[in-house]
Amino acid sequence: MSLLASVEKRNRRGVRRSILRTQPMGSNDRLLSGFPSPATRNLANGRSKADPPLSSRSRTQRKIRVGESATEAMKNEAEALSYPMSLWNLADSIANSECVMVLHSNTADEHESEGTGKSDNSLLQSMKSLNIDPSRKEKELKQVLQQKLQSSVGSLDTNIDTWQEAKAKLSSVIDFPIDSIEPPVAKHHGNVAKRWDRMTLQSPGSSKKRKTAAKGPRTSSKLGGSFAKYAALLKVKEAQYSNKFKNFSSSFRIFRHMQVPKKIDDKKLYTDETDDEVSIVHDERDIVESVSARMDRLLVKRTMEEERRVREREIKEEERIQREIEEKEEREKREQEEREAEAQRAAQSLLRDLTEEENELIHDAMYGSGPGMEKLALSDTDSVQRSSMQTLRTGTWLNDEVIHYFFLMLSKRDEALCATDSSRKRSHYFKSFFFTKLFDEGGTNEYRYANVKRWSRRVAGKDIFALDKIFFACNVNGMHWTCAVIFMQEKRIQYFDSMRGDGYMYSEGLLKYIMDEWKTKKGGSFPDADKWKIIGSKGDVPTQRNGFDCGVFTCMFADFLSLDRPLSFTQEHIDQCRERIALSILKGVAIE
Repeated sequence: MSLLASVEKRNRRGVRRSILRTQPMGSNDRLLSGFPSPATRNLANGRSKADPPLSSRSRTQRKIRVGESATEAMKNEAEALSYPMSLWNLADSIANSECVMVLHSNTADEHESEGTGKSDNSLLQSMKSLNIDPSRKEKELKQVLQQKLQSSVGSLDTNIDTWQEAKAKLSSVIDFPIDSIEPPVAKHHGNVAKRWDRMTLQSPGSSKKRKTAAKGPRTSSKLGGSFAKYAALLKVKEAQYSNKFKNFSSSFRIFRHMQVPKKIDDKKLYTDETDDEVSIVHDERDIVESVSARMDRLLVKRTMEEERRVREREIKEEERIQREIEEKEEREKREQEEREAEAQRAAQSLLRDLTEEENELIHDAMYGSGPGMEKLALSDTDSVQRSSMQTLRTGTWLNDEVIHYFFLMLSKRDEALCATDSSRKRSHYFKSFFFTKLFDEGGTNEYRYANVKRWSRRVAGKDIFALDKIFFACNVNGMHWTCAVIFMQEKRIQYFDSMRGDGYMYSEGLLKYIMDEWKTKKGGSFPDADKWKIIGSKGDVPTQRNGFDCGVFTCMFADFLSLDRPLSFTQEHIDQCRERIALSILKGVAIE
């Protein structure tokens, strides 16, 4: 047997004898496997032999073993709550303490380290070799605190006034290290307390080494007790939280729980009472409070600096947004001015100035005196009376007689243009009665192709599929005029509304109409049905700024589109447009 093994065996025998001597006279308790007897454990945990025995379930329940560092953290949590406290609050505070859980789950079993004399590094290495999961240890401790203490009967009514009472309650589920248990009071042996102190303050078999080391100067590697515990706590703390807690406030809370001294001075912090005892004489609470105060001031300073930086960023962002708004308004203003100038130039090129003779003719028709039934324009069965011409005055809503007759004038102009240009395809212009019949307005208000089945006979060539465009004047609910156009060659149906309506009902009805027309006149399914597009009133369509110029806009939509010109007119040109419509009606053909 090696020398080291024989020393360890003798040390374990000495521990058993020391514990046995602490039992009262006449005790028949026995030591099993080198652990204290039940009577000794009762004395260590604050229970006497007179206490009632535990239930069978309690006797079989495994206690959670904790080390000295975790015990110290539990004591800090208890003192932070302030006495008196309830058992429920104590268990809740410990179960939710990050410092307790970290120190418990990341430190080796200090029960064994005290007996064997292993260093911290060797213990950590042995723990890793055993594949002990720290999270499992943390979960077990939380579970036993919550289920056995917090859920116990009377946990809210049990008052605890000191740490010794708190430790006695916790001992029912937690196995504290022997060093943290108060020495028992023995009636029959006056020297029991002295032997207990000597047993707990030194490891068996190490007294000679301690005495030898005490003769030389003390260094941090030779000091035991609280200094060694603080060093171990700092190592565990640095390894566990270096990457997890980067937030300043979180790190500060953990730092406060650890109660790390500001500066360790061997002369002030330790004094020798005996060869085997080292006591802390410095007031650790004052050190922790001074560190806490400095950290609080630093936290307030950094918080104020961060608030100042945030406010500066907010001010800069507000200034940037304000500049962008001003730049956008200025840009929109310039664009509006450019559009108005462009519209004015386009109006001058598209809407020529009228001669003096033409102005007199228009003025007499619109403002002259005469009977309202007087016909000022006549073409076959269509005519325009003086009362209808007076609706072309500024601020007046156009009636259907003027709009229908102007569409007839556009048709005549298109016929003349196609006569001079053989490559140009004809267009057709339907009156507003087409939609009245197509949707059976005033009747079922549903799509009825049969009502307009014969209308295509009036088309040039009697084939709408040979046309370039088909124009429709739409009177929406008898209150608003719009224009719908079928671009036959482009396979597109578009709705033009000066008040930006979508006109989907009219566009969808027109698509059904041409499909039914193909089926009736051509036979078979409609070709390229999936290539046709329905487009609502887009953003580039001119809009009105009042409630009475919609008829003028409808006439101008058809006028400009029939000549393949862009819709470059605006509300400012409407008076000129009224004169253009009047002159076209009086001359019997739409002017270019």
